[in-house]
Amino acid sequence: MKKYLFLAFFGLCSLVYAQDVKVTKFRNEINVSKRNPIDRGVFRERGVYGDDRQAQLWLRVFPEGRFRVEVGGQMMENSTGKYRFFDLNRGRQMLSIYENGNILVYRTWVDLRENTRLLLDFDGYDLYLFGEENIDNSGAQVFPNIGGYKALMSNEEFGQFYRSYTGKSFDKDKMETFYMALKGVYFTTQQIVQMVNVLSFDDNRLELAKAAYDSCVDRENYYKVVDAMTYSSTKEKLRDYILKR
Repeated sequence: MKKYLFLAFFGLCSLVYAQDVKVTKFRNEINVSKRNPIDRGVFRERGVYGDDRQAQLWLRVFPEGRFRVEVGGQMMENSTGKYRFFDLNRGRQMLSIYENGNILVYRTWVDLRENTRLLLDFDGYDLYLFGEENIDNSGAQVFPNIGGYKALMSNEEFGQFYRSYTGKSFDKDKMETFYMALKGVYFTTQQIVQMVNVLSFDDNRLELAKAAYDSCVDRENYYKVVDAMTYSSTKEKLRDYILKR
């Protein structure tokens, strides 16, 4: 009887000891984990969480419809007209715009710089660059009215504006309509030429051309606006104004 009691007692002690070993081992694992946390900096160096030195590209497409945009190995497709790309590689990247899934409508190269957001507008025919911004680390994602960014007036919007503009009988009223629109949009050189051509007096043409210069998306073509002036003296004044900018 004593023999059986001794064996039972020995077995119970062994079970308790084994449980203690398991618990002790489990606790040690937790302690080791706390003493040796994962170094997430290693993953950041490898680009797992993104790289602040990389670039962003934000594009707005004016025409209605469904478009697919590809740049730097990334792709986005929607019908909202707004496309935001993050963590793009720095350097020269190809930008492609497709309509209805597979119809290529525009392709060009863009230069992306580190820690910089590129802001672009596509009006269905041409791509317009408004500038670059340092990436805001605050996490704010406002598009596109950031940093004084203004929208390009699309062909449809300009058509509506132009009908209102030309509907005014006098230059003064046309100029007031122009200044109201100027506060929130950019124009192309061709649009500015159209506005200039319907003004009656060269002084007003010169005033509009000067006022529109800073809100023109393709200033390299501004010689067309100069040519729209009636008199050589007015053309010379506009050239001098541009050279001093």
